[in-house]
Amino acid sequence: MTELNASELSQQQQIVGDNEENMLQVALNYYSTYVRPYWWLYPVGIILAVIGGMIYLRTAIPLYRSTARVHASSSGLRLLDVRGVSDPLYGGNNSRTFIRTQLMIITSKENVNAAYKLLEEQSVQVAKCGYPTATRVEDTDFIDVSVSSEDPDSAAKVANALVEVYMKGTVETKISLQSTGQTMLREQLEEIQKKRDDAMNDLLEFKKQHNIFDLEYTYRSTTGQISTLNNKIFEMGLEIEEIDMTLQDVAENREEAAFMLPYLIPEKRVEYMSSLQTALLTHEMKLPELLQNYNKEHYIIKTHNLVTELIKKASEREVEISLEGLKLRRARIAKRIEHMKKQVAEIADKLAELDKLAGEFKQREAVCETMDKTIQLIANRMNEMRIVEASTRQDDYSIRKISDAVRAKEPFFPDKKRVMMMALAIGLAASAGLSFLLVSINNKVTDISIVNKAFGNKLTVFGEVPKFDKEEKELMRSDGEESIDEVFRNIRTSLNLSMQTKDAKFLAVSSSFPSEGKTFIVTQLARCFARDNKRVLLLDLDLRKPRMHKILEGFLPADATKRGLSNVLVGDCQLDDVIYHIDELNLDVALAGPPPPNPNELLGSVAFTRLLDDAKSKYDLTLIDTPPIMPVSDTLLIAAHAYRIPLLLVAMLEELRKPVLRHLRERLERVNIRITGLIANNANSQGGGYSKYGNGYGYGYGYGYGYGYGYGYGRKHRKDASKQDGNSAKA
Repeated sequence: MTELNASELSQQQQIVGDNEENMLQVALNYYSTYVRPYWWLYPVGIILAVIGGMIYLRTAIPLYRSTARVHASSSGLRLLDVRGVSDPLYGGNNSRTFIRTQLMIITSKENVNAAYKLLEEQSVQVAKCGYPTATRVEDTDFIDVSVSSEDPDSAAKVANALVEVYMKGTVETKISLQSTGQTMLREQLEEIQKKRDDAMNDLLEFKKQHNIFDLEYTYRSTTGQISTLNNKIFEMGLEIEEIDMTLQDVAENREEAAFMLPYLIPEKRVEYMSSLQTALLTHEMKLPELLQNYNKEHYIIKTHNLVTELIKKASEREVEISLEGLKLRRARIAKRIEHMKKQVAEIADKLAELDKLAGEFKQREAVCETMDKTIQLIANRMNEMRIVEASTRQDDYSIRKISDAVRAKEPFFPDKKRVMMMALAIGLAASAGLSFLLVSINNKVTDISIVNKAFGNKLTVFGEVPKFDKEEKELMRSDGEESIDEVFRNIRTSLNLSMQTKDAKFLAVSSSFPSEGKTFIVTQLARCFARDNKRVLLLDLDLRKPRMHKILEGFLPADATKRGLSNVLVGDCQLDDVIYHIDELNLDVALAGPPPPNPNELLGSVAFTRLLDDAKSKYDLTLIDTPPIMPVSDTLLIAAHAYRIPLLLVAMLEELRKPVLRHLRERLERVNIRITGLIANNANSQGGGYSKYGNGYGYGYGYGYGYGYGYGYGRKHRKDASKQDGNSAKA
């Protein structure tokens, strides 16, 4: 158990570590994508925002706030609450509702106008003030009355006048209600007392008529009877089931009934049957001894057998008697159950009638209780009014001033700290938004590091291929000392030194979309490795739209494309039959052959495995030109083969778009395939595109692609698709 818990804990820690690593990776990706390219925007945005905040603080008109505190309790204001006579100052049956009512009264237009009028009568000059606010101090009966103004003295004066007017109005309202409330309460009290007497007489008459003395006891005893009868019915039902099971067991094993019944019917009568079985067994045990002394025809043996038969008949008769007894017992129990069910039905009818009476009784009883509560309530209100009337009318402790409003020393607006914090936040948000917009607009892949970053900076960059002005065919005929040879020698060295590709028997080269120069690069790599005195085989497995034969046009026969790897995969020939050796390049090449209708099925077949096994046994290195990854899934089948063929990705700088990389990464993650490394193409270009090779590579497969890229396009279509995807990313 301890080992299991330790294993689970280790797994959980591993998951937490992976999540933290993923979060850190996301943060680093965000930083390198949106922050680092336009880092200067952030200090500039913050400085501008801070300057704007400082200008706002200098130009804003300061405001001062003064606050007076009032205690408001509903205990002394609920003078009347009966028969439609209500206190307008009391807002409900709880403190929260009452306080909300007081807040509305304090800030009402009438109360505010009365406060200004009071100040005018006292010849107090005040500057223009904002509309007052009244707020409740949380979980208390305190109310803060606040007034703001450019003049701190005016704010304090208006707040104090507002509280004074409110308290004066409260006292006047109480006095007005007291003058008429007691008379109305007395009239209501007399009327309700009369109705209460009538309701009590009606209740007593109902109890006498239906002979009800203790309703709850009668109800409990009646329901108890039903429960007792139902329990007995249930027990007798179980007994009937036991009898039926006994009869069924005896019927199924009739020959063994005499032995079974003593155990199935543990009663006194069965003791006799048990004794018969004991006597039969004892008697039969003597037979072998007698047979040793007498033959079967001897009268002693015959007498012994006769006694045995008599005992068996007696046992059988006892079995029949016991079974008949069981059936009779079952019938009696069934009659008792039927009788009890009738009793239950009768008691249930009485209980239903009692329920009906109970409803009428409780209704009359509730009327009397309501009348009693109302009488008590009116009496309490009358006592409260007498106490209030006897006290000093000007001293009301339910609503009183706790503290006066005083002149504010510092303005509450503008808040310097808050303004500067908002300026910083706005500066950061504006800088982040602008950098995001700029990154979204400029979604070209200008450096191979951008491609590597899209895959978490976990890939090896094996080299960069610049743009050449010569034709592809002409570049294939270089003498080994030209710049293109040096470029691919460097890439070859990187591949030989990498732990992932060192001593590899296979290398596959692909790209995101067509026209990124993958076929030219894989062909040049094959030529470079062949110059290293290795047996190299170059396979064109782009079965849908092969292009290798165009690059090697001057090195191959005119009819080289008539038969190729597609013929090998369908079983028409062997790999050796389609291999062409190029002496000038010291290289073996197998072209794609006629385009098949089902490349996916061929690449996933056993024939493809045999083809790779054959190539592995005869060559030091096999380089594979594969279709682009995004339009079709052929390359994924090749990379996912049991050989786990390393996959090199060719990226055409200045033409590849960042959204394409995101879709490529998601596509590979869904099938759990990882790219081994990267090769940058068009590395020294500022305008994008190979000038002399790579043009016109179009896919007309007739397949659909879920990201909206479609097929049947060449370079122009791919650029338009990438542009459209970039616009989608901006939106």
